[in-house]
Amino acid sequence: PYLYGGGGLYYSSLDIAFQHFDGVDRTGYDAKLSTWGYGIHGGGGMEFSITPTFSLDIGFKVRWADISGYEGTATLPDGEERDAFFVSDKVDGKLIFEAMPVEEKDNYDEGSVNLTGYTIYIGFKAGF
Repeated sequence: PYLYGGGGLYYSSLDIAFQHFDGVDRTGYDAKLSTWGYGIHGGGGMEFSITPTFSLDIGFKVRWADISGYEGTATLPDGEERDAFFVSDKVDGKLIFEAMPVEEKDNYDEGSVNLTGYTIYIGFKAGF
């Protein structure tokens, strides 16, 4: 049996496309946002030797990473580019997830993306 744990630096990017056409005007943006964040991970398992150079590995992995601080550029339909950040907030009772101009940072809650998850795996290991 084995256990392991550690931490890691995660790079995450978001591509957000928002388009609205009311029959007359087209509005919207295409945003490319990214950030770096820290997370922790760990796991455990068992390795079963089949031959001296071949084994079966069964285990699990868990990861916790809640990444925030997404910033980047939003391109408007006319080609104008604006600095933007990721928002996750409630406005008029509705939850929104979108890119907003950085000038609006004081008016909205910064969004985050939860990358937490787990894996159960079975694998084979060959030694040389």
